[in-house]
Amino acid sequence: MARTIVIFEDDAFLLDAYQLKLSANKEWNAITFPDGGSAISRIKEARPDVVVLDLLMPKKSGIEILKEMRADPQTRDIPVIVASNLGQRDIVGEALSLGAKDYFVKSEAKINDILAAAKRCL
Repeated sequence: MARTIVIFEDDAFLLDAYQLKLSANKEWNAITFPDGGSAISRIKEARPDVVVLDLLMPKKSGIEILKEMRADPQTRDIPVIVASNLGQRDIVGEALSLGAKDYFVKSEAKINDILAAAKRCL
């Protein structure tokens, strides 16, 4: 049975790359969003097995989404993988302290690496 992965990513090229990669992979049912608006309601509706979260997005940042997820009983236990252009130690530390299971700097990671981390969360 396919697992559901929700991806928040505002870069259209990366969003297309995720879709292309995941459409060929029957292990995942991918739901993608280009911004952080209404993130918690979107996550609650999708009921994903894992969330991949960019930090710099329109409407709401990934850190704000992560804080909201951890504060909500319906979403607090959903594993989150952060994939961001930000690699500063304090930002990585904040995301991990908020419960992110893994953190990738997009320029240093491949989609396969991120998906492997998502699989490990299951």
